[in-house]
Amino acid sequence: MVNQDLYNVIDEITEIGQRAELTFGHLSADQINWKPSAAGWSVGQCFEHLIKANELFYDELEKIGNGTRKNSFLESYSPLSSFFGNLLVNSSKFEKG
Repeated sequence: MVNQDLYNVIDEITEIGQRAELTFGHLSADQINWKPSAAGWSVGQCFEHLIKANELFYDELEKIGNGTRKNSFLESYSPLSSFFGNLLVNSSKFEKG
């Protein structure tokens, strides 16, 4: 099942890339680098930020894909996981009335 989940993520990433290309692929270099203000980001800067942030996940995704990823101790036995999990479950009970 993990491999199917990974394939689903890959499909979603591919679709997002295709939509981004359809939306922004026709822009000139000047348009991609245009900033709405000195403090604002250009389209190019936004894409650069997304690419760099996503690169942080590559090693972990590769390990998941080849079945070698292991949880760290805190990922497996974090005392806060059950606390926040119970908090979420209990809060959803209140919402249902």
